[in-house]
Amino acid sequence: DASILGADLLRLPPEPIDSDFPYACAAGLNAYNVTDPPDLDSRESSPFLGSQNTRDCAGPCPAGYSSLEATGRCIGCLAGNYSKAGQGECSLCAHPFSSVDKSATCTICTDGFYKRSSSALEVPANRGREKIPELEGDWFCYPCPSDATCTPRHEGRRLAEDLGGGRGMSETDDESSEVLATITLKHGYWRAGQNTDQLVECSDRGFAGSGKRRCKGGADFGTGKYGDGYCSDKFKGPECQLCANENQYLVYGEECVDCPAQGRKFLGPLLLGLGFCVAVGVA
Repeated sequence: DASILGADLLRLPPEPIDSDFPYACAAGLNAYNVTDPPDLDSRESSPFLGSQNTRDCAGPCPAGYSSLEATGRCIGCLAGNYSKAGQGECSLCAHPFSSVDKSATCTICTDGFYKRSSSALEVPANRGREKIPELEGDWFCYPCPSDATCTPRHEGRRLAEDLGGGRGMSETDDESSEVLATITLKHGYWRAGQNTDQLVECSDRGFAGSGKRRCKGGADFGTGKYGDGYCSDKFKGPECQLCANENQYLVYGEECVDCPAQGRKFLGPLLLGLGFCVAVGVA
C-alpha cells in the first residue's frame, strides 16, 4: 500500500531493544492477557508475554486488582483492601469495613463488629453503628457486644486464623461478615435468642463459679429454642439452669442429681430444691 510509505507506524526506542522493549506499563495497566500470570521468573517463556507492544499494554487491571508502575502484572488485592478498575495500588478499607481477597468494594465488617440490616429486630438506636455505603438497602456494621467476640469468617473459620496461616478470604464467599446469629459468647454467658444482643451472665445461684461451669458460651445457639447450645453437656434451658436429663434436678448451682423416687409418681414439671424435674411416666 503506497499510502503508508514513509508513515510512522511504530517507533522503537533509541536505546537497545532488549532493555526497553516491551514497554513498561504505567500503574494500573496490565502487561498480560490474563490476570495472575506465571511467576516472574517464568516470563521469558510465558505465553502471556507480548501484550506490551503499545504503551496502553493489555488495558487496565480489572476491579479488585492493581499493578504498580512498570511491573505490568495485575495482582489481586488482599482481604481488607479494594480497588477500582485501572487503579495503581489497592486501597485500605475504611474502618469498620473490610473485604475478601480481590474485592472491588468493602462490604463486610471488620473485627469487633457484626453485620446487620435495619430491617432485622432492632437493637438500641445507632449505638455506634456505621452504614455500609456499597450495599443497597440499610446494612450496618454494629459494635460487638462487650461479652462476645465478632470476627469475619471464611468457610467456617475465622479470618484472623486464615491470615495468620498465610491464607486470605475468597472472592466467592457470599457472606463473610460476622452476623448477630453467629457471634461468639464468652465463657459464662447465655442469650435467649440468636437475634438479640442482650447477653446474660449465668447466675452462680450462691455457689461461686457455678455459672461459668454451666454456661460454656460459644457461637452455637443449639437446635432448641432456649439457647441450649451455650450450655455445658449436662445442662439446658435459661441460663443453663435445667438438667438435660429429665429425671434430674440442679443442686449446688452446677450438679445434677436424680429426682427422689416419690417425685417420679407425678406427671409434668416438678420443682425440687434448686431445679426442675419432669416426670416421664406414671408409677
